[in-house]
Amino acid sequence: MSLSMSFADRITDLDGDTESRAEEFRSQADRCRRLASGIDDKRVSEALFNLAGEYEARATELAREARSWVS
Repeated sequence: MSLSMSFADRITDLDGDTESRAEEFRSQADRCRRLASGIDDKRVSEALFNLAGEYEARATELAREARSWVS
């Protein structure tokens, strides 16, 4: 488990509805991508893009869970 997923798991445990948490993960993913695009250091940029992917994956997972509860 990566450090970022541990952080993501901790955020997921906080109170709040699943859809708003998914949206927060998407927002963080967008932020990581914006930061990565403005950084010249390839390693840092790559790490931020990877983190964005992890946030997106978690958002997708949460959205899927939310849809399954409604169905």
